[in-house]
Amino acid sequence: MSGILTGENILKKKFIIILFSIFFISGLSVQGWPSGIFSTGIGIGVSGDTGGLDSTMAYINSEMRKFQIANPGIEVSEIDNLYSPVAGLNFSYIYNYAIFKAGMEYSGNFFFLRKGSLGSNNIEISYERFTIPVSMGIVIPFDAKNRFYFAGGVNYSYANLQIKQSNPDPAWILSDKKYTFADDIMGLHVKAGAEVIFYKNYSLVIEATKFFGFKKTAKSEENNGEFYHRLDAFQITAGINYSVNM
Repeated sequence: MSGILTGENILKKKFIIILFSIFFISGLSVQGWPSGIFSTGIGIGVSGDTGGLDSTMAYINSEMRKFQIANPGIEVSEIDNLYSPVAGLNFSYIYNYAIFKAGMEYSGNFFFLRKGSLGSNNIEISYERFTIPVSMGIVIPFDAKNRFYFAGGVNYSYANLQIKQSNPDPAWILSDKKYTFADDIMGLHVKAGAEVIFYKNYSLVIEATKFFGFKKTAKSEENNGEFYHRLDAFQITAGINYSVNM
């Protein structure tokens, strides 16, 4: 279990993630690789469950209903779960029928904040994550310009969850106005993708990924609570890759 994180530590962790990705890309560029196809590109899409927030919001909604029963007359507006946008960079190397992939992606719900209310108390939940997935798998050629692939591997994420309240009741389970939980998460994933070359070295890539995260406890930055972090999400992305023969 990691300790309380300050704003400075959060920035350091994000810098480490970016630095790790740069070193990984540099490693892929060396000439020691056997001949094959190297590609890099960008992709955007949607991520469901927002990193495991479904269970969190279900718990808060349940507690709001219990509080309403114990305090008749209080109106409740439950928190809805929405898909979150995801964007990222990807790098892959194909040698014969083997594929090696890595990347860096960001997902967050700052443009689609989860909101609810308990009487006069407005509740707002925001979430973001930086994830580095590394995987390997097999390629199934369809023809000279198109292929499918299936892969799996490990992933590292840095996740940040924040709960804000306007006027919390002291008897409510979340009695403070702000809770911030941030921590590192390790996990596994599987993915399936399709790649179609549409112009010279450019190709369209569509990919579906399922993340399986390991649960981890994080203390709040304000030292007023704990939260179980994990990345348990399904996402779909589409993007454009540029490939070169090595």
